[in-house]
Amino acid sequence: MGKYGNDPSKAFANTYYVEEGLVVENETATAGKYYGDGTISASAQAVHQADVASGKLATMLASVNSTWGQDLEQENSYPVLNGKTVYFSGSKLCNGHLLSEAYTNDQTKETATPAHSQEYEDGGFCTVCHESRELHGKGTANDPYLISNVAQLEYLRDQSNLGNGQITAHAKLVNDIDLAYASASSWIPVSKSNAFAGTFDGNGHCIKNLYSSFYQGGYVGLFGYVNGATIKNVTVEGVIESSCSNQGMIAGQSVGANFYNCVAKGRINTSGSADYVGGITGWVTRNSPSIPVVRSCASYVDIVSTGTFAGGIIGKSSNSIIMEACANYGNVTGKINVGGLMGYTDPKSDSHIINCYVGSCEVRGTGSNVFLTCYEPSGNRSNFEKVFYSKDAKVFASADATEPEDLATRIAYGDYNTSSAFVGFTAEQIAGGEATYCMNNETTALPVWTQDLNQANSQPELNGDAALHTVYKMGYLHGSTALSFSNNKADENTLHPEADNNGSHDEAYRYVPNGHGSRTHSATCSVCGYFVESQDCTFMDDFCIKCNYGVFDLFELADGEAYTLANGAEVGELNYARNFGGTNWTTWYVPFELKLTPELCQKYAFSRINNVHQYDDNNDGVADRTIVESFNQAEGVTLKANYPYLVRALTDADKKMVINLTEVELANAESKHIDCMSVDHTYTFTGTYNEMGDGGTEANSPLSLFDYSDGNMWLNFHSLPAQRHYLVITPRNGSTPTLAPARVMLQVIGDETVTGIVNLYGRDKRSAETYDHLSGRRVGSNQRGLLIKNGKKVLVK
Repeated sequence: MGKYGNDPSKAFANTYYVEEGLVVENETATAGKYYGDGTISASAQAVHQADVASGKLATMLASVNSTWGQDLEQENSYPVLNGKTVYFSGSKLCNGHLLSEAYTNDQTKETATPAHSQEYEDGGFCTVCHESRELHGKGTANDPYLISNVAQLEYLRDQSNLGNGQITAHAKLVNDIDLAYASASSWIPVSKSNAFAGTFDGNGHCIKNLYSSFYQGGYVGLFGYVNGATIKNVTVEGVIESSCSNQGMIAGQSVGANFYNCVAKGRINTSGSADYVGGITGWVTRNSPSIPVVRSCASYVDIVSTGTFAGGIIGKSSNSIIMEACANYGNVTGKINVGGLMGYTDPKSDSHIINCYVGSCEVRGTGSNVFLTCYEPSGNRSNFEKVFYSKDAKVFASADATEPEDLATRIAYGDYNTSSAFVGFTAEQIAGGEATYCMNNETTALPVWTQDLNQANSQPELNGDAALHTVYKMGYLHGSTALSFSNNKADENTLHPEADNNGSHDEAYRYVPNGHGSRTHSATCSVCGYFVESQDCTFMDDFCIKCNYGVFDLFELADGEAYTLANGAEVGELNYARNFGGTNWTTWYVPFELKLTPELCQKYAFSRINNVHQYDDNNDGVADRTIVESFNQAEGVTLKANYPYLVRALTDADKKMVINLTEVELANAESKHIDCMSVDHTYTFTGTYNEMGDGGTEANSPLSLFDYSDGNMWLNFHSLPAQRHYLVITPRNGSTPTLAPARVMLQVIGDETVTGIVNLYGRDKRSAETYDHLSGRRVGSNQRGLLIKNGKKVLVK
């Protein structure tokens, strides 16, 4: 096959390929390649050439479509449609396990699966196949029978059909079970003769290859007749071909029973007058006083019924029912009273059909009362709420119909077609995820419906993997009126919250304050960058509700306290206070500009970091000290907001700083940095408006400059107050540093004026002053230790 253009996940159901077959592509031969790319969940199965010649492949194909056959008397024959029937003639155990394989066209040589031995070893193990039929557990609600294999399921079935009276046992699956190896060629239901009134918990497991092909007098399915029972958490896959009434993949008929989290897959084909057929159960009726509940059940069963009352979930519901969060994806064909959810329902006022879904299926009827959801003649529309459907679904309402009916007239009976209780979705809304999002009441917490949006033509799905397939609303793509959705939570609400209406960008802007004193903001479209003219801010509690810009008559900012105004603020009066711990240099990082007045410069010195150098004093190849060079800021210079400067009090009397400013524009609370580089390292000085904890003592730990430390050295810290900056040293080659940095010290090397001109300290000034030999900083004339004085190294004791 060249290319399959529809849903690839369904492309290869019941399809096989010969493993030894060669595919030549671009002059390269590949064995056993059956598809190129794409996501395929119902994958083709490999068979050997010997399985083709022996007839085994023909039996595998015929297990789904009985028209497959093969003439085994011809050499090199292969399976064909309408060929000779192939029978198994090898030998096998009573549990169906093959001992030898052989196939024939002679029906008289067909090998039947032998019955289990009537002799059992301890624990109920068959003496032939050694499979246990004993049911472990006591069959009570607290200690249910545990079923792990075919023999134990058959034993439960056999015991349920003995004698008379209801079966009140509780049972639980502990394994998936494959009925292809069942001891009977056609499945006899559990509780076909006696009503099952207990609990059957599938425990999330699957019973597959259930097959029923003969007339059983009514009640066909995994269970025949249930009365007051609870069936839950089970998937049943199979084929039913029967001529009796009351057929369903889970149960044939239900009286007052409840079904929770049940999934049915496969097909049901009836013959004769076979009434009451449904994917989950054929007929549901009330057992007073309880109301039967069908919740979180889904059917993928294709139904072709020759009788009346055929429905995707339930064939017929009498009296009251609660159907909640159920879905049908299978096609339904019947005579009279045919529907995608139920063929017929005549509920009382206490019934409710809510949050259910009919997918893009086909519903066909040869007589009257054929509807997409169900036929309900009583007119109790209050019983229905949030019943969803695909607008791609089709309804054919007569035997000779070749074109579907107008769906708007066939959603349900009469006035139901215009009721708001029924909501349809287009193929685009379904495939894109909008339907699933709406069906979850536009929430993402504990979703009932999930959807894999990465799979083509996917639909809302019950009980899916919420971790992977929850549907999140992204918003509207720019210029689009259609919502976009994603399975990635990080994409939630990342697009326009409102549809783009003829170029409008409403509600799609990022608003930014326009600056000091303006009380206005500008808006830029978050998608296309379209700029809107300045607009007046709209204030509430001193903040603009769009750009979050603040306006205050008085703002008090204390050093060391966190600053949190994300978009800044306009302040009539600013009071800033800081207490210094000494007269040495320390860090300065504030959210406001500061012009250095004569009054300020008499009490405080400010400097700007310019460069960093490393020195190897003993020529051993390892740096012994690191000098951070800075320029003293002269009177008239304006210090920028959010910039890492240095500051110091000139005398002890000046250690308590108070600054009062008017008409101030506070900057955004953000962390900015400057970088300096030496040959081997990058030195990053980063400001912070939040207190920092212990920085550690590793080679790459942050350092800061403190006014109470001797030598103006950058040090490790146990904590760092807000409104500070810190230094991080990293190798320029990207490696992880292994050695602690050399001593990092400050040296002020010149004066920077308001014009930006720097007057470096000359040799004469340096020689006339006294410097500390280790740090290079200027010191007083009474300093002791190893000094540089008048250009010479001097030891002063």
